[in-house]
Amino acid sequence: MLSLREIQRKFKQQILDHQENTRFISDGERLAVYSDGYLARLVEALEETYETIRQILGHVRFVELCERYVKRHPSFSYNINKLGDKLPDFLRDDPFTIEIPMLPDLARLEWLTTSAFHAYQKKPFDFHKVSNVNPEQWEKAVFHFQPSIGLISSPWSIIDVWAARKMKDLELSSKISPTPCYVVVYRKEYEVYCEPVDKIQFEVLQSLKDGKPLGQTLNRLKEHGSSLPIFDWFAKWSHLGFIADLKFSS
Repeated sequence: MLSLREIQRKFKQQILDHQENTRFISDGERLAVYSDGYLARLVEALEETYETIRQILGHVRFVELCERYVKRHPSFSYNINKLGDKLPDFLRDDPFTIEIPMLPDLARLEWLTTSAFHAYQKKPFDFHKVSNVNPEQWEKAVFHFQPSIGLISSPWSIIDVWAARKMKDLELSSKISPTPCYVVVYRKEYEVYCEPVDKIQFEVLQSLKDGKPLGQTLNRLKEHGSSLPIFDWFAKWSHLGFIADLKFSS
């Protein structure tokens, strides 16, 4: 007699492999209902997250991609929203990426937007609390950003393609170009935004988000001179609530 674990394993394999006839289960047609329904729900969940990828590939090829993906990375979480977390890395070795090299980066951008939407939003830091801190201490300031903040750079025009995701296929393909871009993903209340920034602002944000002290981060900018709008950047980040906390390292 098969153990419960073995029964569960065979049942799962039956569903994932679209098997309709098997010696293990006599009524393959009834099991096919579960098989088709289960995979259709997974494809639906991935389509909600990767709307632009779906638009570029078309329905048939997107389903093919999803089937390959869920076989490699089946869902083990009660939260189906997490199903697509490995798709950006999965795409790096997928045949479709040979044809469309920007797919992994575009998928990463779409995953960041989904993560931003579901992320816990902390209360923005009140900078009035540190209004009396002297300049020497500010060099040791370490910023903690909202969990919804995401950063991505790409040699492809992923922000233009993402912004055009509601267009028809022909119009969308016209947005694909080897144009480097730097993008900040953030949430304001219940809206998620993807904003292009220049390379230097991106590098400052990345350094601070990685936990580097303010002084160390700004020292790397000396080669650019004193014309950078650093105070304007910080004013905007504060206004948008990017920063959730601030500590001073010893």
